Parts: sequence; C-alpha cells; structure tokens
Amino acid sequence: MDTVLPIYPERALQKIQELNRRSIEYANHIVQEGSADEIERDIAIDNLNNAILSFIVLLEQYPDKHGTLLDESRNLLKSSREAPLKVIVLEGEPYLVWPYRLRDIVDIFKAIHLPKKKTEKDISSLLEVITNSEYYITKTDIFKNVPSSENDVYVRIEGLLKCIYPDLQTKPRLSKPIKSFEPDTAIPSLKTLIEYKYITNTTEGKRILDQILTDISGYQIDDYDTFIFVIYETHRLFSKGDWTRAIESCKPRNQIEFVVMKGVASPKKTTKQKLVTKE
Repeated sequence: MDTVLPIYPERALQKIQELNRRSIEYANHIVQEGSADEIERDIAIDNLNNAILSFIVLLEQYPDKHGTLLDESRNLLKSSREAPLKVIVLEGEPYLVWPYRLRDIVDIFKAIHLPKKKTEKDISSLLEVITNSEYYITKTDIFKNVPSSENDVYVRIEGLLKCIYPDLQTKPRLSKPIKSFEPDTAIPSLKTLIEYKYITNTTEGKRILDQILTDISGYQIDDYDTFIFVIYETHRLFSKGDWTRAIESCKPRNQIEFVVMKGVASPKKTTKQKLVTKE
C-alpha cells in the first residue's frame, strides 16, 4: 500500500473535530452544571463515539503508516464506551478524559500532514486566540474602558487577529452579494468569516439570535467554510451550548462556531433564560 497521503484529508478531520467539540460542549454542561438531561448525555456520547469511529476509518486507509495511532484510537474507542463521561480533576477543574485524548491523537496526525508554513493556522487555533482575547479586550490599563459597544469588541479583536493572520480583511466583499449581510471580518486562508455581537440583557440576546439566524441563511456560499459568531456579554446570560442549540433547527450547510465572552459584571442582576428559535 502507498504510505504517502497524496491529499491532506482536511474535510474528514474538520468533521471529526466538530463532532469532538460538540461532545465536549454537551459533556461539560453535564459535568460543570450538574445537568441530568438524558438527551444532552446521549448527544455527548454519540458525538464522541462517531468522532472516534470516523478517525479510525481515516487511519485504516494507511495502517502501515499510522499503526501506533490506529491502535491507540481503537483502545480509546473501547475505553470511552466503558465510561464515556469519565472525568478527572486537574488543578481543581474537571477534565473530560476521552474527548481530550482524541484531540491529542488528532493533533499528532495533523502535525504530520499539515503544510509546514509558519503563517498557516487552523480553525482550532483561531478559536483559541479569540477565546483568550477576552482578557486582553477588557484590560482597562490597555484601553480607556471595557467594551461598551459591538464596535469596541470588533475593533479590539480584529486588531489582535491582524497581528496573526496577515491576509485578514475588514468588511470583506463577497463574490456573491447577499442582501442585508455584511460580515465584519474575513480570513481567506482559513475560509472563515467572523461576526461580532454585543448584548447586555436577555431581551437583546433574543434579538441578536434573530439576526444570527438571518446571517446564517445568507451565509450559504462556497467561498467560506466556517462562520464564527463572537458573542460578548456584559455579564453571563447564555452559554455557548444555548447558542448552539438555538440554531440547530436551521441546519446550516457550513460550520458554525460560537465564542461566548463574559465581560465586566453589571451591578444589575439579570435572570438567565433560554434562547428559543421562532417557529
């Protein structure tokens, strides 16, 4: 068998990572918030199982080149089925054993096949940068004040991303013009669009959800594979899982990601509610 991968299996790995992220998202909700929802449990387990199986199928195409990773993945599948939501505590925080082990194995595979270009970053790296920027954009010793508008969030995060992704475009022109749809940021090398939202209360959150559903319907184009919504909340209102579940009914063709940021706490307490899509 030819042991050389003629084409980097990007699409397959993207799907595997998406399944694994969904498993982590739902499992974390169960572990961290003590949720007893059987549907969430089933979603977490099914996504992890499908992610591991998909990765095994990929590795089986090249068993003589990836025998060690293949054995490790098969052992991972067996262990995860025996205790799918196994958790250990690291530095005082719960840590999901099997999804993070799968992520490590996939990263090893990617390190072998990703083009060795210093400027190339994957979607996982981009999401990590945006998530970690929460600390930077709220620093009052860097900026005069904490973000007070959507534009503040947009300008600060995009300025940071420009240092990492030199091909970043502001308010990009799409090859297929779409009415009432203008993404804030584009990173062509990652085929990714980014949109920023700012909310201070649950009512605004539901209005923003309507905007997001409209954006997603306009986003069904071939030039970009991924759409990231950065949700800045002045205080905790909705979880990432809330946003993800709220768009499930629209069945987007492309990969949709959410980064939910918690800003400076407001003195006014707001009751947490569920996001509900319109029928």
